[in-house]
Amino acid sequence: ARKNASIIYIMSVDIKNIEKKQNSFSLGIFFLSMGILLFELVLVRLFSIVFHSNVKFLAISITLFGIALGGVIVYIYKNYFISDSYQSKIIKFGIFFAISLIIFPVVFITIPFGMDFEPLPVTLGIALSAIPFILGNIIIVTLFTVKAKKINNLYFFDLIGAGIGVILAVILMQFLAGLNLIFIASSLAFISVIFLSRGQKKVYKPIVIVITLLLLFVVINQYFGIVQMYQTKIGYEDNVIYKKWNSFSRITVNAPEKWEHNPKSAQLSQVIRIDSSALTKIVNYWGNDNDVEYLKEDIASIPYYVTAKGKTLVIGPGGGRDVLMALLFGNKVKGVEINPIIVNDVVKDFSREFSGDLYNHKDVEIVIAEGRSYLERDKNKYQILHLPLVDTWATVSSGNLSLLESYLYTVEAFETYLKHLDKKGVLSITRWEFDGKKLLSLFYESCERLGIESPKDNIIIVAENEGDKAQLNNYLFRKEKFTKNEFSEILELTDNNEKFSVIYSPFSDNNNFYQDFTEAEDTEFYINNYTSNISSVSDDSPFFFNDIKFASKKNKLVIFSNNQVLILTIVSFLSLIIFLLPILFFPKNSIKKDINTSIRYIIYFGLLGFSFLMIEIVLIQKFILFLERPEFSYSVVLISLLIFAGLGSKISNKINSLKNHPYIFITIYILLLSVIYYFYVDNIIFAMISASIAIKIIITVLLIIPFALAMGMLLPLGIKKLSLINRNYLIPWAWAVNGAMSVFASGLAIVLAMTYGFKTVILIAAVAYAISPIFIFSKKRLKY
Repeated sequence: ARKNASIIYIMSVDIKNIEKKQNSFSLGIFFLSMGILLFELVLVRLFSIVFHSNVKFLAISITLFGIALGGVIVYIYKNYFISDSYQSKIIKFGIFFAISLIIFPVVFITIPFGMDFEPLPVTLGIALSAIPFILGNIIIVTLFTVKAKKINNLYFFDLIGAGIGVILAVILMQFLAGLNLIFIASSLAFISVIFLSRGQKKVYKPIVIVITLLLLFVVINQYFGIVQMYQTKIGYEDNVIYKKWNSFSRITVNAPEKWEHNPKSAQLSQVIRIDSSALTKIVNYWGNDNDVEYLKEDIASIPYYVTAKGKTLVIGPGGGRDVLMALLFGNKVKGVEINPIIVNDVVKDFSREFSGDLYNHKDVEIVIAEGRSYLERDKNKYQILHLPLVDTWATVSSGNLSLLESYLYTVEAFETYLKHLDKKGVLSITRWEFDGKKLLSLFYESCERLGIESPKDNIIIVAENEGDKAQLNNYLFRKEKFTKNEFSEILELTDNNEKFSVIYSPFSDNNNFYQDFTEAEDTEFYINNYTSNISSVSDDSPFFFNDIKFASKKNKLVIFSNNQVLILTIVSFLSLIIFLLPILFFPKNSIKKDINTSIRYIIYFGLLGFSFLMIEIVLIQKFILFLERPEFSYSVVLISLLIFAGLGSKISNKINSLKNHPYIFITIYILLLSVIYYFYVDNIIFAMISASIAIKIIITVLLIIPFALAMGMLLPLGIKKLSLINRNYLIPWAWAVNGAMSVFASGLAIVLAMTYGFKTVILIAAVAYAISPIFIFSKKRLKY
C-alpha cells in the first residue's frame, strides 16, 4: 500500500511539473511573439526610411518569407529539432534570436542604401532583416510540433503576444526612437528564453543581467544617439537638428537653408522631412508681412484671386507655409494635419519662435486628424478648400501589409469637398502634371453624382513651369461657373509673372489634354481609350497614383503597375518553392498515397494563410476613414484580429478536430459574414461617422470580433488533427506554407483591389475559406 501510495504521489508531482512546464512554454511563446511583432512593425518603419515605395513593398514581402523559411528548416531537420532534447534546441535558438536583434540595428545603420536601386545594399538589408524571423519561427514551429495536442493553448498565447506587441509598438514609438524598440524586442526575446528554459535555473541569472543592460542601453541611446539612422533613401543624413518617431512616420528637421523661391526674394526656412524623403517647409516669420509678400505670387495663391475673404481649410498644412499664405490674404484658416509630431512637437514647440508661433495665431486653428475623416464630421463650409501637394500614403503598414493609396483623391472625397464649399467657394488642388490628369475624371464623376451641369465651365488650371523640372499645376474646381471677371484676375497675375501660364479655362483655347478632355462628346469613351490610366477611383479602390493601364475588358479597366507585377511574380515564385521544397524531404518509406494526402492537408493550411491576410488587409483599409487616423485603423483592427483570433483558438479546444462538420460550419459562417459585410458595412460606417472616436473604436472591435473568433479556430484545429492522425512531421511544412501564402496574399490583394475593389477581395478570401475544408476532410470516421 505504501509502495502504491508513493507511486501515485510521484505521478501527481510529475503531472504538476508537466503542467507547469506547459504553462512556461505558453508564456515563452507569448513573449517571443511579442518581440517578433514589435520587430516586424519597426522594420516596416525602417524600410520606409531607407527604401523608396516600390522597393519597400518588395523588401517587406521577401523579408517576411523568413517566417516560412523557419518552418521549412524545422521540417528538413526534423530529427534534430523534434527530439527528446527539443527544449535545449529552443533555448539555444531563443538566445540566437535575441542576439540577432541586438546585432541587426548596429549593422543595418551602416548599409549605404542611397537614392538609386543598388542590388547589393538592398540584398544585404533584406537578408539581415530576415534572420530574426527565421530564428524566432524555428522556436514557434518546434513547440507547435512537439506540443501539437496543446496547440489551442499555444496558438492562443502566440496571437495574444502578437497583439500586445502591436500595442507596445504603437505606444513606445510615441516616446522612443525606432531602433531602441528593437533592443526592447531583444529584451522580450530574452524574457521568453527564461520561460522556455524552465527547470534550467543556471540560465536565469546571466539572462537577467543581459536584459538589465539592454534596457539601460535603451535609456542611454535615447539621449545620446549612439546607434541611430544615418543612411536613408536620400543618402547620408546630415544637418539634422531635430528628430522624432511615431507609429507611422519618422520626422526630422534640417537646419535653416537659403531657399530661392523666386528671383525677387530669398527666405530662410527649416525643412521637415517625413521618412527621409517627403518634405514640408517652415517659413521664418517674425510678424512682418512684407518679409513673406512673395507668397502672394506662389502657384498655390491662385484661388485667393477669385474668391472673397472668408474661411480657408488646408488639408495637410505641414510646416505651415500654406497657412501663412491664407493669412496674408486676410482669411481665417483651419488646418487639418495628420501627423501630431509636425504640429505639436515641431511647429508649436521646437520651431515656435522660428515660425512666429504661427499655429497659435488668433486666426489659425489646427486639428490633428486625417483630412477626409475630419471633413466627414465637419459641418462648416469654406471659401477655399486647399490640398497643397498633400498625400495620405497608407501609413498602413502592418507587417506584410504595405499599400500605396490615398483616400484624399477619390470620387467620394471630391463629393465631400464640393459639399463643404460656400456658394462661390473654390476647391484648390496643387499637384504635378503627371498625376493631375486624373483629377478631371474625379471632378466630372462627382459633378454627375451631385447633379452639377457643364463641369467644364467650373475649372481653371494654372501651370508653374521651371525649366527642366516637372510641371506643377494648380487645379481650381467650383460648383458654379467661373466668370470672365474672375478669370481676368488670374490672367493679370499670370501676365505679370512669366513663370505662370493658364493651361485651361472656359474662356481660352489651349491645344492640350485638358481641352481635349472637356470637349470630348463622350468623356467615358475618352478615358477608356486614353494611353494611360486616367479613370476615376473610389473609396473601395483608392489607387489614385496608379496610372498604368494593363488591359481593358468591357469598359472595365484592369490596372496595375509593373512594380506590383514584379512583386507578385517574385512572391509567387518564393511561395511555390516553400510549397514544393519539403516534398524532396518527405519520409522515404511513404507511398504515393501518403504524399498525395499530405499535400492535401498542406493546401488547407495555405488557404488559411491566404484568406486570413486578405481579410486583415480589407478590414484595415475599410476602417481608415472611420477611425480618423490611419494608425488607429491598423492598430485597432490588427490588435482586435490577433486577440480575438487567439480567443477563437482557445475556444476550439472544445471542438473535435477529427470530425468534418466543424470545418464546414466555421468556414460557411465566415462566408456568410463576408456577404453581410459586402452589403452593409459601408452603411454602418457612414451612419456612425460623426460619433466620438471612443464609440467608433468600440464599433470597430464589435464588427471584427465575429470574423476573428472564427478565423482563429481553423489553424489549431488542423494542427491538432495532424497530431491525432500521427502526421506531426507535416506541421512545420504546414506552418511554412501558411506563412508563405500570407505574404503572397498581401501582394495579390493589391492587384485585386485595384481591379475589383476591397469589398470584392473579402469575398474572394471568404470563398477560399469555404473551400479549404475539402482538403482536410477525412474519408472515414476517425476517433480519438
